[in-house]
Amino acid sequence: MADKNMLRILFKGTGKPSFRVVFGLFFLALGLRLFFLFFVAGLEYCGWYHDSYHHWQIAYYTLHVGLKQNPPRMWDLSGQEYFWGLLPTLTESLLLWVFNTASIVPFRVFNSIMGSLSVCLVYLLGKKYFDRQIGLFSALLVTLCPVLWEVDTSGMLD
Repeated sequence: MADKNMLRILFKGTGKPSFRVVFGLFFLALGLRLFFLFFVAGLEYCGWYHDSYHHWQIAYYTLHVGLKQNPPRMWDLSGQEYFWGLLPTLTESLLLWVFNTASIVPFRVFNSIMGSLSVCLVYLLGKKYFDRQIGLFSALLVTLCPVLWEVDTSGMLD
Protein backbone atom coordinates (compact mmCIF):
# COMPACT_ATOMS: atom_id res chain seq x y z
CA MET A 1 0.00 0.00 0.00
CA ALA A 2 2.81 2.41 0.85
CA ASP A 3 4.54 1.69 -2.47
CA LYS A 4 1.43 2.68 -4.45
CA ASN A 5 1.09 5.89 -2.46
CA MET A 6 4.75 6.74 -3.06
CA LEU A 7 4.30 6.22 -6.80
CA ARG A 8 1.19 8.39 -6.79
CA ILE A 9 3.05 11.15 -4.98
CA LEU A 10 6.03 10.99 -7.36
CA PHE A 11 3.85 10.91 -10.48
CA LYS A 12 1.24 13.38 -9.19
CA GLY A 13 -0.06 15.58 -11.97
CA THR A 14 1.69 13.62 -14.67
CA GLY A 15 0.25 11.74 -17.56
CA LYS A 16 1.55 9.18 -19.99
CA PRO A 17 4.34 11.43 -21.33
CA SER A 18 6.04 11.31 -17.91
CA PHE A 19 6.09 7.51 -17.98
CA ARG A 20 7.64 7.63 -21.45
CA VAL A 21 10.34 10.00 -20.21
CA VAL A 22 11.08 7.78 -17.21
CA PHE A 23 11.28 4.63 -19.33
CA GLY A 24 13.34 6.44 -21.95
CA LEU A 25 15.81 7.64 -19.32
CA PHE A 26 15.98 4.16 -17.81
CA PHE A 27 16.73 2.43 -21.09
CA LEU A 28 19.21 5.11 -22.18
CA ALA A 29 21.08 4.81 -18.87
CA LEU A 30 20.96 1.01 -18.95
CA GLY A 31 22.14 0.89 -22.56
CA LEU A 32 25.10 3.15 -21.83
CA ARG A 33 26.06 1.18 -18.72
CA LEU A 34 25.81 -2.19 -20.48
CA PHE A 35 27.76 -0.87 -23.46
CA PHE A 36 30.47 0.29 -21.06
CA LEU A 37 30.42 -3.06 -19.27
CA PHE A 38 30.60 -5.32 -22.33
CA PHE A 39 32.57 -3.25 -24.85
CA VAL A 40 34.75 -0.80 -22.91
CA ALA A 41 35.62 -2.16 -19.47
CA GLY A 42 35.33 -5.86 -20.19
CA LEU A 43 33.76 -8.55 -18.07
CA GLU A 44 36.76 -9.26 -15.85
CA TYR A 45 37.66 -5.65 -15.03
CA CYS A 46 35.95 -4.28 -11.92
CA GLY A 47 37.35 -0.77 -12.02
CA TRP A 48 39.15 0.66 -9.05
CA TYR A 49 36.95 -1.45 -6.74
CA HIS A 50 39.02 -4.58 -6.33
CA ASP A 51 36.96 -5.11 -3.20
CA SER A 52 34.11 -6.33 -5.42
CA TYR A 53 35.92 -9.67 -5.59
CA HIS A 54 35.89 -9.81 -1.80
CA HIS A 55 32.13 -9.26 -1.83
CA TRP A 56 31.83 -11.95 -4.49
CA GLN A 57 33.83 -14.30 -2.25
CA ILE A 58 31.51 -13.67 0.70
CA ALA A 59 28.44 -14.26 -1.47
CA TYR A 60 29.91 -17.41 -3.03
CA TYR A 61 30.95 -18.98 0.28
CA THR A 62 27.71 -17.92 1.94
CA LEU A 63 25.77 -19.72 -0.77
CA HIS A 64 27.89 -22.86 -0.94
CA VAL A 65 29.08 -23.22 2.67
CA GLY A 66 27.32 -20.88 5.06
CA LEU A 67 23.70 -21.49 4.06
CA LYS A 68 24.19 -25.26 4.27
CA GLN A 69 25.16 -25.08 7.94
CA ASN A 70 22.80 -25.29 10.87
CA PRO A 71 22.08 -22.49 11.66
CA PRO A 72 22.71 -20.82 8.28
CA ARG A 73 25.25 -18.01 8.34
CA MET A 74 27.33 -15.76 6.16
CA TRP A 75 30.78 -17.11 5.34
CA ASP A 76 34.08 -15.47 4.51
CA LEU A 77 37.63 -16.81 4.67
CA SER A 78 39.01 -13.61 6.21
CA GLY A 79 36.40 -13.32 8.96
CA GLN A 80 34.87 -10.07 7.71
CA GLU A 81 31.46 -11.42 6.71
CA TYR A 82 29.59 -9.46 9.37
CA PHE A 83 31.46 -6.24 8.73
CA TRP A 84 29.42 -5.82 5.53
CA GLY A 85 25.67 -5.56 5.39
CA LEU A 86 23.46 -8.61 5.21
CA LEU A 87 21.22 -7.53 2.30
CA PRO A 88 23.94 -7.02 -0.35
CA THR A 89 25.50 -10.40 0.43
CA LEU A 90 22.20 -12.23 0.32
CA THR A 91 21.27 -10.43 -2.92
CA GLU A 92 24.56 -11.49 -4.48
CA SER A 93 24.09 -15.06 -3.23
CA LEU A 94 20.59 -15.08 -4.72
CA LEU A 95 21.97 -13.94 -8.08
CA LEU A 96 24.58 -16.70 -8.01
CA TRP A 97 21.90 -19.24 -7.17
CA VAL A 98 19.35 -18.02 -9.77
CA PHE A 99 21.87 -17.96 -12.62
CA ASN A 100 23.68 -21.09 -11.37
CA THR A 101 27.07 -19.48 -11.87
CA ALA A 102 30.20 -18.53 -10.00
CA SER A 103 30.78 -15.43 -12.15
CA ILE A 104 30.79 -11.84 -10.96
CA VAL A 105 28.99 -10.70 -14.15
CA PRO A 106 25.43 -11.04 -12.72
CA PHE A 107 26.42 -8.67 -9.90
CA ARG A 108 27.68 -6.17 -12.42
CA VAL A 109 24.58 -6.34 -14.63
CA PHE A 110 22.28 -6.12 -11.58
CA ASN A 111 24.23 -3.13 -10.30
CA SER A 112 23.87 -1.48 -13.73
CA ILE A 113 20.10 -1.98 -13.56
CA MET A 114 20.00 -0.42 -10.09
CA GLY A 115 22.11 2.52 -11.29
CA SER A 116 19.69 3.03 -14.17
CA LEU A 117 16.77 3.02 -11.73
CA SER A 118 18.56 5.71 -9.73
CA VAL A 119 18.57 7.88 -12.87
CA CYS A 120 14.77 7.60 -12.93
CA LEU A 121 14.60 8.49 -9.26
CA VAL A 122 16.78 11.57 -9.82
CA TYR A 123 14.43 12.67 -12.61
CA LEU A 124 11.30 12.16 -10.51
CA LEU A 125 12.73 13.95 -7.48
CA GLY A 126 14.03 16.86 -9.55
CA LYS A 127 10.65 17.16 -11.26
CA LYS A 128 8.74 16.99 -7.99
CA TYR A 129 10.79 19.51 -6.03
CA PHE A 130 11.78 21.85 -8.88
CA ASP A 131 10.35 21.43 -12.36
CA ARG A 132 10.46 19.10 -15.35
CA GLN A 133 13.51 20.76 -16.94
CA ILE A 134 15.59 20.49 -13.75
CA GLY A 135 14.57 16.86 -13.33
CA LEU A 136 15.45 16.05 -16.94
CA PHE A 137 18.75 17.93 -16.84
CA SER A 138 19.85 16.31 -13.59
CA ALA A 139 18.82 12.85 -14.82
CA LEU A 140 20.77 13.37 -18.05
CA LEU A 141 23.83 14.41 -16.03
CA VAL A 142 23.59 11.20 -14.02
CA THR A 143 22.95 9.19 -17.20
CA LEU A 144 25.93 10.57 -19.09
CA CYS A 145 28.51 10.65 -16.28
CA PRO A 146 31.27 8.13 -17.08
CA VAL A 147 32.38 7.93 -13.45
CA LEU A 148 28.93 6.58 -12.56
CA TRP A 149 29.19 4.05 -15.41
CA GLU A 150 32.41 2.82 -13.80
CA VAL A 151 30.84 2.66 -10.35
CA ASP A 152 27.59 1.05 -11.54
CA THR A 153 29.39 -1.67 -13.47
CA SER A 154 31.86 -2.48 -10.69
CA GLY A 155 29.74 -5.12 -9.01
CA MET A 156 29.65 -3.39 -5.62
CA LEU A 157 26.05 -3.63 -4.41
CA ASP A 158 26.54 -1.68 -1.22
